[in-house]
Amino acid sequence: MCITTPGRILKIENNKAIVDINGTITEVRIDLVKASVGDYVYCASGMAIEKADR
Repeated sequence: MCITTPGRILKIENNKAIVDINGTITEVRIDLVKASVGDYVYCASGMAIEKADR
């Protein structure tokens, strides 16, 4: 089982995004999703795995 956490993309550089997850800023890979700054994504193990509805 995989636990995901939603976060909002603050900045994108190449295939990496800076994401705010509950006030914690972290870097995740966005190879699996087409997302832009301001979008919400579900993150697991340093990867954005799905775009989320706001």
